[in-house]
Amino acid sequence: MIRLLGDVAGTENQIEAKRAMLLEGLRSLIDADRWVWTLMGYVSENTKVPHTLFLHGGFAEGELTKYLEIQEHSDLKWMTEKFFTELQETEKNVTRLGQQLVTEEQLAGADIYPHLVQANLGPIALFGRSTRNGQVSVISFFRTVDRPLFSSRDARIIHIILSEVQWMHENSWPNHPREEISRLSPRLRTVLCLMIQGASRKTIARELSLSLHTVHGYIKHIYQALGVHSQSELICRFIEGDGGDRVVAR
Repeated sequence: MIRLLGDVAGTENQIEAKRAMLLEGLRSLIDADRWVWTLMGYVSENTKVPHTLFLHGGFAEGELTKYLEIQEHSDLKWMTEKFFTELQETEKNVTRLGQQLVTEEQLAGADIYPHLVQANLGPIALFGRSTRNGQVSVISFFRTVDRPLFSSRDARIIHIILSEVQWMHENSWPNHPREEISRLSPRLRTVLCLMIQGASRKTIARELSLSLHTVHGYIKHIYQALGVHSQSELICRFIEGDGGDRVVAR
């Protein structure tokens, strides 16, 4: 753990590359297969904004789209309610393993379970941190369905490392357009997340089994809802927080 933190601290990479380096190193330490870093927020005290994907690792082609579609499943609300309630009430760093949130019987009987198996998403470990601007940084680690659960030792490693890197969660966070995103449909939010990752229209159409014409319409709606005019401006808004005005002003 000390070596990982030292290596990351000593690199001259940009902040996004440092974040990816840290999470890839942590994935190796706990023997996880995939990781995802998302940003969430609250429109009101009890209404959580759906996730917006920023960074990820370990996903093969097509698997990320399956993950995004699963994030819109209604079962996730009750499966993660305990985690987010604790995070909101304590306003402290929270690390929880999947088996602490949902029993094996509950998971096997849930409608979402076949989708998780199809996406090869098995054991999960979650870390959450409330940021100073009222958002929530959430990092998820996954193993494939045929692998053992994460252990309490894995949870301690996650908690120690991610609690020590404030820059991971706080630096360069955008002014998240919470209300606008909350009004998008689940399908549009999936398209939005893929666009933030730089996916082309053809790639989005292929992975979501949509016509290119339909994707064009979805993207037009997203641009109108978020007040941008291009994919580069959209990505800039989520990185810079203001639709690119800061870049122009420099």
